[in-house]
Amino acid sequence: MPPREWYFREDLGVRNLRDGSIIYYDPEPNNGPVDHGYELSNANTGLFYNGIAEGNLETRPGGTFAEDGLVLEGYKFTSRVNLAGEGQVLRDCLWTPQGENTIALEIQPGAVGCEVEGITIRPPEGVSAYVGILNQGYQTIIRRPHVMRCENAFTAAGDEWQLIEPFFEQPSAASNPGGHRDLVEVYAGDGWVIERGRLVHDDGETSPLNFAPWGGGEIHGGRVTKCFVDGGIYHSIVDGQPVEGHTELEIVTGVQYDGNWLGGHTFPGYTRYWALHNPDEGREVVHSLADQASDPSAVLWVIDDRDGFEPNMWKDCYGLTPNRSDTVVMLNETT
Repeated sequence: MPPREWYFREDLGVRNLRDGSIIYYDPEPNNGPVDHGYELSNANTGLFYNGIAEGNLETRPGGTFAEDGLVLEGYKFTSRVNLAGEGQVLRDCLWTPQGENTIALEIQPGAVGCEVEGITIRPPEGVSAYVGILNQGYQTIIRRPHVMRCENAFTAAGDEWQLIEPFFEQPSAASNPGGHRDLVEVYAGDGWVIERGRLVHDDGETSPLNFAPWGGGEIHGGRVTKCFVDGGIYHSIVDGQPVEGHTELEIVTGVQYDGNWLGGHTFPGYTRYWALHNPDEGREVVHSLADQASDPSAVLWVIDDRDGFEPNMWKDCYGLTPNRSDTVVMLNETT
């Protein structure tokens, strides 16, 4: 092999600096278990999860796929993919979308039990996509995605989905100036969970976790557990939108946060350590399952191990005064 200095890595390949060719290799899978979302990075999510070399992907157009049990694996899609069947699997795929209204992947209403694993959604630098993943399916499982440079990395309106070990970063509205940047936004859905994710909202705008029903949607039962969350005006928001016959307190019930680590870097130059924005009048924050059972509209924010959960903690609060790293998040600590 030529001397090392003749090569540099480009995505998952190595470029020969003499002739410009790219030599692709099969990286080692980095799909071992993680105990917490803090451990995630671009090195163990997306295509890297199963050790897929980008140069080995087959380029093809997207489209709507309705065949039950279909497996889509190892593609670089040039357009939007819609999953519309039952028990479909999408694994080890890449999108580089761009455009104001662009969506890379949608799991459509009526889709049941679809599984998505090890995908990368990466618009080119200087542009953005609107939504990386739009989930409206039932019992969808999404594992180890890496999504960046989207106005919204993940938008959900389905029931009983699991978002497992996502790495979402660098939200962008470059292709839609003035757009509302979030990482995760849940507009509707019951019985969902976000676990062991790394959600870093670099821009200090809006929120990494936005639970605010829209268009008449409701949320009943959602859990955020063992995620590392940083950035935004606030790290998370729970905000019911009243619809005819229902108050904002009735629209959102049963939301729980436990075992999360928060970076505290919110609203640069104004308010730091803003963990949860709870604008609904009368919505309480409680610290035990029993208290939430008696008031389902209350947000359960875990601060101790009384119910067998781990408390929410501050982590990596570098550059902040005071530095609250490794202390329990009590919610009343903004500076």
